[in-house]
Amino acid sequence: MYIGVHPFLRRLHIWIGLLLLLPLTGIALTAVLLAHDRDLGLGDIVIESDWLPQEWLRATAKAPAVRAWLVIGEGDALIGTKRGLYAMGGGRLQPVAGLPPLDVRALRGWQGEVFVAARQGLWLSAHGRWHRLYQGDAHGINVDDEGNLYLAAHRAALVSRDGGASWQPLEGVRAGLAELEAGGPLKLKQLVRELHSGRLIVGRQREWIWIDAVSGLLLLTALIGVYRWRKQRNPY
Repeated sequence: MYIGVHPFLRRLHIWIGLLLLLPLTGIALTAVLLAHDRDLGLGDIVIESDWLPQEWLRATAKAPAVRAWLVIGEGDALIGTKRGLYAMGGGRLQPVAGLPPLDVRALRGWQGEVFVAARQGLWLSAHGRWHRLYQGDAHGINVDDEGNLYLAAHRAALVSRDGGASWQPLEGVRAGLAELEAGGPLKLKQLVRELHSGRLIVGRQREWIWIDAVSGLLLLTALIGVYRWRKQRNPY
């Protein structure tokens, strides 16, 4: 004899689905945005925060960690953080003018100039003005005796022999590092992260396909659930 699902359990299932609708939709949409972060330039967009919960703002308003430090004079320095570049002088700390909010990774002084490597690119201060020499994720910068620039960029090592006007990859560096690191010891946390993001299944370059597909299925599931709920309440 077939026994159907108890009406209480059926209603409980429906209401749990409705409660999960907003969280699942938010997770799916934000996952797609994060997967296309670099293409959309989300890190460069600054928004007003007045409409956000004040308690959350106060909790996140802690002093950011110092990422880079460059002494530019006795008692004077440049300090790079995740939220910007600051100048310290005379015991006072203030944002450096002429720059957008930067996620600073490294600072380098050279012949009276200052290089700032940040998530938003490589910046150079020359004659009191800032110029962006490279648009992309920059992690570190170095200069040799001949003035050639060496940039640690996102998954690449680049060189410029014309003061940052053009950049070329350093031959063999990326392929050589990939070959050396392949087959090395793997931390369990990294394996879990690779499984979670889908990189282990579709590869790092196609990670966005995995995220878009899973997020799309979540959104479709949520929409179908709403449709079925409405049809049950109003069959006609």
